[in-house]
Amino acid sequence: PTDTPAMPTLTLEQSQTASSINEIPQAELEALVALYNSTGGKKSWLYWTDHTNWWVTNTPSNWYGLTVSDGHIISIKLSENQLTGTIPLETGNLNALESLDFNHNVISGDIPEEIASLTALEYLNLSGNELTGGVPTWLENLTALRELYLSENYLTGTIPLEIGNLTALRELYLSENQLTGTIPVEIGNLNALESLDFNNNDIGGDIPEEIASLTALEYLGLCCNQLTGGVPTWLENLTAIRELYLSLNQLGGSIPPGLGKLTALETLALGGNQLTGTIPPELGNLTALKLLSVEHNQLTVNIPSILSNLTSLEYLGLETNEFIGSIPSWIGNLTALRDLSLGANQLTGNIPIELGNLTALTTINLGDNQLTGNIPSELGNLPALEWLNLEGNQLSGSIPPELGNFATSIRFGLILNSNQLSGEIPQELGNLTNMYVLHIQGNPLLSGSIPLSFVNLTQLDGFYFFNTNLCEPPDPAYQSWKATVLDYQGTGVICP
Repeated sequence: PTDTPAMPTLTLEQSQTASSINEIPQAELEALVALYNSTGGKKSWLYWTDHTNWWVTNTPSNWYGLTVSDGHIISIKLSENQLTGTIPLETGNLNALESLDFNHNVISGDIPEEIASLTALEYLNLSGNELTGGVPTWLENLTALRELYLSENYLTGTIPLEIGNLTALRELYLSENQLTGTIPVEIGNLNALESLDFNNNDIGGDIPEEIASLTALEYLGLCCNQLTGGVPTWLENLTAIRELYLSLNQLGGSIPPGLGKLTALETLALGGNQLTGTIPPELGNLTALKLLSVEHNQLTVNIPSILSNLTSLEYLGLETNEFIGSIPSWIGNLTALRDLSLGANQLTGNIPIELGNLTALTTINLGDNQLTGNIPSELGNLPALEWLNLEGNQLSGSIPPELGNFATSIRFGLILNSNQLSGEIPQELGNLTNMYVLHIQGNPLLSGSIPLSFVNLTQLDGFYFFNTNLCEPPDPAYQSWKATVLDYQGTGVICP
C-alpha cells in the first residue's frame, strides 16, 4: 500500500515566526501548529477562508479566531471557515480553553477524547460538520459546559446517559444525526437546561417523564424520530416553554388539554403522528401561539371556535385529518396568518369571503375537501399570495377575474383542478407574469379559448387543462409560447 502523504507543515518563514512566540506556552503553540496543519490552514489547493495573521505576527492574540487572556488561549472561533481534515489530538493541550467553535466546516473523523481534558470548557460547538462515531461518554468530564452543539453531523449510536452529569448545561443540540436507542432518563438531571434539541434522528421509545423536571426549558425539539406512546400529559409542567416540536413520530392518543396551560407557547408542532380525537378547547388559551401544526393525524369533528382567540397565529396546519363542518368565517380575523392549510379533510360549505381580509397570507391550501359554491373574488385582495390550492372540491361558477390581481413580483402557483368550474378563462390571469404552475384540468364545464394574454406567462413550467372543453388559439404567438412551457398537457383542440 502507498504511504499516506504527510499533512502540510509550516513553511520556513512560518517556523521562524513560531520560534519567536512567547505570548502562550509551548504546548498551546504546538496545538495551534497541529490545528493549522490538520484542518488545511494552508494547502496548495485549499485555504481556510480567513487565516489573518496566522504565522504572520508573533502574537496569537491578534490571529483570526483566537482570544488570549493571561497568557493562555481561552477561545477559538473558526466557524464557517472551510476547515477540512480532522480535529488534532493536540487540542487537548489547550487546558485554559473556555470556548471552542468549529461549526459549519468540513471536519470529519471522530471527536478526539483528548478534548475531555479541557475542563474549563463552557462552550463547545462542532455542529454542521462531517463528524462520525458516537456522542462521547467522556463529555461527562466537561462539568463546566453550558452549551453543547453537535447537530448536523453523522454521529451514530445512542445518547450516553453520562450527559446527565453535565448539570451546568443550558443548551444541548444533537439534532440531524443518526442517533438511535431511547432518550436517557438522566436528561432529567439537567435542571438548568433551556434548549433540548434531538430533532431528526432515529430515537425510539416513549418520551421520558423525567423531562418534566426541566422547568427552565424554553425549546424542546423531538421532531422526526421514532418516538411512541402519547403526547405526555406532564408537558403542562414546562411552563416556560415557547417551542414544542413533536411532529413526525409515532405518537398516538389524544392531544392533552393541559397543553392549554403553556401560555408562553409560540410553536406547537404535533403533525405527522397518529393522534385521534379533537383539538381540545383549552388550546384557545395559547394567545402567544404563532404556529399550530396538527396536520397528518386522525383528528375529527369541527374546527373549534375557541381557536379564534389565537390572533398571533401565522401558521395554521390542519390538513390531512378528518375535520368536518364548514371553514369558519372567524379565520378572517387571524390577520397575522401567513399559511392556511386545511386540505384533505371532509370540510363542506362555501369558502368564506372573510379570507380576503388576510393580507399577510402566502399559502392557502383548501384542496381535497367537499367545498361548494363559487371561488370568492375577495381572494384577489391578497397581495402576498404565492400558492392557492382549491383542487378536488365541488366548486362551481366561473374563475373570478380578480385572481389576476395577485402580485406579479411573486412566484405563484394556482391549483383549481378537479372541480365543477364553468365558463371561460379570464384573460386577467395573463397578468400573473410570475405564475409557474396552473392546473385547471378536470373541470369539464370550462369552455372557450385559452386567452391570448397567456403569452405573457413566461415563467410557466406546468399548464394542465385536459378534461375540459377549452381550446388553444391558432395564433402563432400562442403556439410558439406553448413550446416554451416545460409540462403542457391540454385538450389537443385548436379553436376554430
